[in-house]
Amino acid sequence: MQFKNIFNKIKRLHQRFNGNTIQYDLSEYLPILNDINKLSINLKSCNDNQLKGLSNNLIQRSKAFGNINITDLLIEAYALVKEAAYRVLKISPFDVQIMGAIVLHQGKIAELQTGEGKTLSAVFAAYLNALSGKGVHILTFNDYLAKRDAKWMGPIFEFFGLSVGYIAEGMDLRMRQQAYNANVTYVTARESGFDFLRDSICQETETMVHRPFNYAIIDEADSILIDEARIPLVLAGNSETIDLSLEHRSKSQAIMADIVRQLQAKIDFDFDEYRRNIHLTDRGLENVENFLKCGNLYDPENIELLARLNYALHAQYLLHRDKNYIVRNTRVELVDEFTGRVADKRQWPEGLQAAVEAKENLSRKSNGVILNSIALQHFIRLYPKLCGMTGTAKPAHEEFRDFYGLHIVVVPTNKTCIRKDLGSAVYVTKKDKIDGIINEIITAHNEKRIIARGGLYVMGAAKYESRRIDDQLRGRSARQGDPGACRFFISLDDDLFVKYRLRDLFRLGRRSFPAPRAHGLGSGGPGVIRDPFVNKEIDRVQRIIEGQNFEIKKTLWNYSFLIEQQRNILFQKRDSFLRGDRALGYFKTHLPENFTVIEKKLAIEKLSVLCRSISLRCIDRHWSDYLADVTDIREGIHLRRLGGQNPLFEFQRIVIAIAKNGNEAKFFGDTQPKKSPSSTWTYMINDNPFDPMLEIQLSGSAGVSAWAAMLWPLMVLYFFMKKLKCGNLKKD
Repeated sequence: MQFKNIFNKIKRLHQRFNGNTIQYDLSEYLPILNDINKLSINLKSCNDNQLKGLSNNLIQRSKAFGNINITDLLIEAYALVKEAAYRVLKISPFDVQIMGAIVLHQGKIAELQTGEGKTLSAVFAAYLNALSGKGVHILTFNDYLAKRDAKWMGPIFEFFGLSVGYIAEGMDLRMRQQAYNANVTYVTARESGFDFLRDSICQETETMVHRPFNYAIIDEADSILIDEARIPLVLAGNSETIDLSLEHRSKSQAIMADIVRQLQAKIDFDFDEYRRNIHLTDRGLENVENFLKCGNLYDPENIELLARLNYALHAQYLLHRDKNYIVRNTRVELVDEFTGRVADKRQWPEGLQAAVEAKENLSRKSNGVILNSIALQHFIRLYPKLCGMTGTAKPAHEEFRDFYGLHIVVVPTNKTCIRKDLGSAVYVTKKDKIDGIINEIITAHNEKRIIARGGLYVMGAAKYESRRIDDQLRGRSARQGDPGACRFFISLDDDLFVKYRLRDLFRLGRRSFPAPRAHGLGSGGPGVIRDPFVNKEIDRVQRIIEGQNFEIKKTLWNYSFLIEQQRNILFQKRDSFLRGDRALGYFKTHLPENFTVIEKKLAIEKLSVLCRSISLRCIDRHWSDYLADVTDIREGIHLRRLGGQNPLFEFQRIVIAIAKNGNEAKFFGDTQPKKSPSSTWTYMINDNPFDPMLEIQLSGSAGVSAWAAMLWPLMVLYFFMKKLKCGNLKKD
């Protein structure tokens, strides 16, 4: 045992030298923990008013000296919270919860296992950082948790006279302002982000809800910072131009949906071996051109038709109702591929979303024009101080470090985990797998396991791309030292195998699967593959996929970082127009003739308001146009690689040129900007539901991904070359 401990320490030291930022040694926290516990014992003799007086003293000390380091107040603050938690909620925090809270204050990720009490750990760090009055946001995963945790933990803060609020979808402006002005606010990351976007188009400061960001504690940090990080939050508004063309576009997409329903598989179109791509045959192409009466579908003037056709094909044959999406209340709602849950307020990119709605014969809901957009990854970084907590941080340590500068501290469980991880049962077919799961359920039921007979048994019906998701499922059993077990059931027909062609990898390994054979109950059932190579290969491929996804995220970060830099510059300028008289001075200096005419008709107060309104609307309109241009450029920039150019360099060069053209002279040369939208709405743009071919092309990474559903620019090139070749053959 001693040799094993020494070996583990050497291994971890080696990992840290190689850039691993995971900390296991908690010895530095023990003296702090001991001081907190000693002080909390002394506080037991104080009455409630005395405790509140000590808290007020901390508040005064944190505000009296502008350069005070609030870390100097940590021991006193945490001791007060520990005692208050018992008095108010009858909860005695464990030492590991307090150590986790110290980690949070340090601006790190605390890996606290599921069921170890992360919610209470957050209260310690939130209380300490709320003493200055600048506000603390505890970012939760959904509205239910925001409300639950605020109601549950709120009495501890209120005991010390600190205010607590929470944000839920549907709250009005006044309620949101009140919640954000509280000392501690529980809110989902997306709602906070959407409110940031709404604030970005406000015409008066009185209608803004956020105050300057200070400190954020992120619950389920890997889900928010990793899984949803790339998903853009979108603020859209109505537009007369968009609305007038909506009916035409809806009819066009409905026509495409009707056309593809009439096509026949293997005759008019083909799938690739793994059904991740679809393309027309020569006969199918001829039939479509006859339907549309458009001539050559691959002529430049038919590019939009071709794009809509490809979206319709993918919607009809690659996206499946009740698997990839559901239809509820006449709306298409997406199913999250990581969690299997319906994703709230999320949609696919515009063309694909419209195609799925046409497939389901639903009336098209206008997306309007995008007024502003920001990825969660960039929004979270707006908080000057950041930390998080989760039970599954280690596999994502590189992403936490590279994208957020966050290190991980692994906090041990309060009681030793005695869960039995039974490994994976791998089957040849899905039917074999389902039979195996049923047999295992029968066995577990007959054993009459809820603690004395083995505890909760979690069965995973598939492996995910991320090991973290698998670990989250495992964490559902054996909490707080209880017994439990976990086993995954996998088949070679599962989505993970299909999407990444894992069968091919096994063939390359020159391994053959043993013939299926019957086994007794509890041993996996008939059809199970008994080859340790398969299990090892699945684990290895999961790591490869995670590495590939990490490289893709880094590539996309390089594309989006420049846009975020430009956003910061522009919106600092916008804020100066919003909060001061800069607009009045600008119009007086740069448009003196117009200004003189208007000045004679309006009082200076009204003139100032008019100039500010015009300026802000011009900035907002041109930023919206800029985002639309950037989106168009990014969708096709990967084709520059075919000409030997660097797509990233070319993208940055082009968007910088566009930004330079949108200077102040252009912004404010138009004194009659379009009206502000009469209504706005928010949503999230989901990742491409097929393999990320665009991202792979951008990064130049081949990885283990199957050939995917290509975006239409590549389709144009492919089929143009194909048709040209066919034409040459006919001539010969």
